[in-house]
Amino acid sequence: MSNPIRFGMAGIGNEGAGVVPFFEQVDDVDLVAAADLRVDALDAFQEDHPGAETFTSLKAMCESGAIDAVWISTPSQFHAEHAITAAEAGGQRANDLRDRRRTAVADLAGVVGVQTVETADGALTVSAANGAVLVDGGGVVHQLAVRKQVVGLDGQALHEAGLADRSGNFIAVPGTFAHGELAALARVRDSDLVGASGQLDGFASAIITEVNRVQTNGGAGAVDLDGGSTAAVPLFGGTDAKTITVLLTGADAGRRIGAALSAEPGDNQNALALADLRTTAQGALGATTFSGFLAGLTGQVGESAAQARDGAQAAEALQQQLHNQRESFSGVNLNEELTNLLRYQRAFQASAEAINVGNQVLDELMQLVR
Repeated sequence: MSNPIRFGMAGIGNEGAGVVPFFEQVDDVDLVAAADLRVDALDAFQEDHPGAETFTSLKAMCESGAIDAVWISTPSQFHAEHAITAAEAGGQRANDLRDRRRTAVADLAGVVGVQTVETADGALTVSAANGAVLVDGGGVVHQLAVRKQVVGLDGQALHEAGLADRSGNFIAVPGTFAHGELAALARVRDSDLVGASGQLDGFASAIITEVNRVQTNGGAGAVDLDGGSTAAVPLFGGTDAKTITVLLTGADAGRRIGAALSAEPGDNQNALALADLRTTAQGALGATTFSGFLAGLTGQVGESAAQARDGAQAAEALQQQLHNQRESFSGVNLNEELTNLLRYQRAFQASAEAINVGNQVLDELMQLVR
């Protein structure tokens, strides 16, 4: 072949090095240029390929006129970005690749919330909500990362979401994930659940304190069914909802409840005091009863869940509305395209008929001349 295809390689790392022998074995292909962000890698490439041109920008290589085609061997997460740059440098519009990139960015935005800016060469700069740059010029500036924090309510380690620099060092950046699914989950974990669990702990603590106070008669001791003192026999152990336990267990547990305040037959004063706790307003619970506080807490959690569900539905409706508006400008209307296709088909048929009539007229004129 007199004019071999001039290839430029985008990315000359490990993957690119594995492709180089292919170019060396094919006669009608020449590897004449390379683009990479690493200057030392470009220098090494030039030593192995004297006369080859090197670039620190894929766009610059594509627009240089030195190549006919591009081989993209950058890491897979950058393929779409670099393929768009290469295709559009040749005057094409990489609609399919742009759609795939738009879908990927939309998926990312749904998780962490991002902002994007498209540069003149078609590359995207992707930033977090607080402006921290995640991707710039087809390269990752900061990766998403997590690290272990304190132990959660279930005893498992909680994780803090943040960023990592190119060396892998964790960067705690408050406000990085202010939007998206991750922000919502963190808000529920660090705020809503903490508040609800705190109230539940207060409820359990009040039960432990008040029931044990009556069971032990304030430390003075009540009398159980066997005539024993309950001064050192509390009913509950623990301090909160996680640690609350029933201490009176076994077959004789019921006989050790302090039902009386004396050894007199029929004395059930303390049993009635225990029963009255159900309807007694508790100062530790905001002057409400145990059942009233628990009902209020359940209603509060249910109301918060309903508000979150309504907010999610409203956000989905707004997203769909914005999507429909965008599609009305940039989307493809199949009915409109079909109408245009039929119109062009009719115009073609009319033109063909006009040409046919013209041919017939010319044939008849030629017959007359003869």
